Amino acid sequence: MDIRYANYLEKGTRRMIELFSSEDLSAEEKEFIASAFTDELANNIGDTKGLENYDYLIYSASVRFVDSIISQILLKENASYGDYETGIKYCARQQQSFARFKKNGWTIPRVDNLIPEDCCKLLQKKKESISTGRKILDEDKQISELVILAEKDLSVSICDQLTKLIDELEQDISICKQKRISLPEIKNKDTRKILKRISETRRIAEKKETVHREILSTDYQIHTIICNSAMMPDQWQMLLSLCQKQESLLTDCRNRKWPLPSVRYDQLGKLSAQYRSYINIHNLDVLITQERNTLSTNKQYKEFFGHCKQQQDNIAVCLQNGWSIPSLSNPDPGSLSNATLVEKEKKELRKQQRRKIYMIVAALIAIAIIIGVSIQKKRAGKAVIPFDASYVVGKDQADIYMELENAGFTNISRRSDDSGWLEENQVISITVDNSENFSKGAYIKPDVSVVITYSSENRLYVTDLLKSWRETEYTEMEKTLKDAGFTNVTLQKTPTLDKQIDKLTANMILDGTPYTNERCYLSKNSPITIFYYALQIGIGSSNSEFVGQDYKKVVGNLKERGFTNVQEQQITTGWAKGNTVVGVTVNYVDTYDSSHSFAPDVKIVVKYSSNDRLEITEELENWRYTDYQTLVYWLRARGFTNISIIPKTTENKSKSRSIFSISFNNEEYSTGECYLPEYAYIKVEYYYLQIKIGQTPKQFENDQMYTDVVKRLESQGFTNIRLQRANDIGWFPIHSKEGTIQRITINGNSDFTETDIFGYDAEIIIVVHTKEDKGCEDITEIAPK
Repeated sequence: MDIRYANYLEKGTRRMIELFSSEDLSAEEKEFIASAFTDELANNIGDTKGLENYDYLIYSASVRFVDSIISQILLKENASYGDYETGIKYCARQQQSFARFKKNGWTIPRVDNLIPEDCCKLLQKKKESISTGRKILDEDKQISELVILAEKDLSVSICDQLTKLIDELEQDISICKQKRISLPEIKNKDTRKILKRISETRRIAEKKETVHREILSTDYQIHTIICNSAMMPDQWQMLLSLCQKQESLLTDCRNRKWPLPSVRYDQLGKLSAQYRSYINIHNLDVLITQERNTLSTNKQYKEFFGHCKQQQDNIAVCLQNGWSIPSLSNPDPGSLSNATLVEKEKKELRKQQRRKIYMIVAALIAIAIIIGVSIQKKRAGKAVIPFDASYVVGKDQADIYMELENAGFTNISRRSDDSGWLEENQVISITVDNSENFSKGAYIKPDVSVVITYSSENRLYVTDLLKSWRETEYTEMEKTLKDAGFTNVTLQKTPTLDKQIDKLTANMILDGTPYTNERCYLSKNSPITIFYYALQIGIGSSNSEFVGQDYKKVVGNLKERGFTNVQEQQITTGWAKGNTVVGVTVNYVDTYDSSHSFAPDVKIVVKYSSNDRLEITEELENWRYTDYQTLVYWLRARGFTNISIIPKTTENKSKSRSIFSISFNNEEYSTGECYLPEYAYIKVEYYYLQIKIGQTPKQFENDQMYTDVVKRLESQGFTNIRLQRANDIGWFPIHSKEGTIQRITINGNSDFTETDIFGYDAEIIIVVHTKEDKGCEDITEIAPK
């Protein structure tokens, strides 16, 4: 290889390496320069004398590349703010390159833009126009979006934010008019009209938020009472009052067509029904306890058995609805009723025995008295009772009437009664002189009132009909009785977990008395209640335990358990994983636990999340410490388009641009797995730093060096600082010192005070006293005259 060729290659390569490492060149420019150098080597490989000076060759290639970039930006119809910024930087580089060519006496290669200063001014003007215009368009778009959101959500904070944003729009429109920059077409030019509209919306929003706060407070009070495991009846009554108040507040919201806040308890009617039932159960339990200690007469026993049956019905309603049973003194009224019935029978037996003893004693005493006193005188004009009170029960009423008549009684009446189990025309009871307590052989005035109560006619013998009733299904038992002519037959469920006894008859109440296969005759209109076993199936899990499972497996498991009315409901809100359970309601209630059981045909709705979701858990990790624009970029990159970005002002520099809150479909997110459909509404609230400027324009311009001012502003948190050259200092400076500030504007305003507050991204333009093309080389932008 020719020594000159090798030397050219070595030195040229070294120069390119130096250039590539010392300047901020793009990969395309480096490739362009390297290509020019290799083409030169290839074209002159046989004639090294024709090789161009490698320094001139490399810098010429750079100049031509930069010129092409400047031309592209100038010709670009829809150039962006960043494009113009890039073009201005390239113009500054081109100025430095032309100075290098002039210094070295090189001929400037053929380019389209021989005066980079003019190109820079043109690009600067275009940049200012697009910057202000785009800011106005962004403000206009944000105002339109926030107006819709403010009227939809009725948010006071959004209305306040809109007011500030409209003020900024008015200022920017004023700047355009002052600088004679063409104003873009916007929707919200009539700011007064928009402000009036926002003022009315804010007034309504304040009312809405007041009602919402009361709703949330009431919901919390309801939750506090429900979560109290030792809740008492007075608290149940308080809860009913709160439910009534909450229903009124929610109705007010609905009537005004306001959005409803998210509350724990929205089915207030069912909640009220549950606790009204608890109050009834408690009151009845107290009454049963009181009655249990004072039972004596048949009437009291009948009322007691009726209350026990009513309590059984109340407990069955709780089980059917999946409600927990409150703590009771008598948790099993059915067993209590049966035990009391046995006690009643024993009492009656003892009472009859005592009555016999009393009668014997009375008879002995009567004999003694008769012996001691003139028997004939005592008996004169009186009738003798021919039998005891117990003797008459079950006897034919006609025979008893005749015996009383033969005994001398003259005031005898008969009364038919539909109650009891005796055969027709059999005596139920007799009262003598309005008393059921009488004995055989007693002497009574013949004209006292004697009433014979006997069983009514047309009774049916039911003992054979009810044979083997315990092994018979309740429907067959009901049909048998109705076919026999009984018209007052009712059915009552007795819950059971045993499939083998499902639908079998559990108990029979005939005319208010439990039946156990005794001899029995009944009137056709006598009340008959058939208690039957109704199968209950254990749910197996609580609502919270279902959540997160595959909904198809949950539906399948419920059907395998025996539930026949299992429905599916797809939910498009929330952020659960697709096709997973978000809730399971049983008979419209989700406040059950794994120990509860229900009828096989109870309505069960398995609610599951839609399967059109993307997982963004990783993107949301540490979201509180993420720049809001980074998060929004990630979300949009994943395909989410319905994103609202709302600033929340702060004076804390450390919070600037960090995220205040995230909500999906108006539900605030905290942490955990998150799956969302692409059309989900996402609201990102971020901290927007507001900074007190601290100095007036005159204080800035008071011989302060621009580098010190920039450092102080950046330390305060300002990020959008532009430096411009004034080029107003001649060769012999008289009034101005190079590097000091000629003027400063913030968002186009040059008349601010030291207490004024600006956003961290407010555009700050600092015009610096400079010599033309000399000194302060880091400032490349030229200030407009």
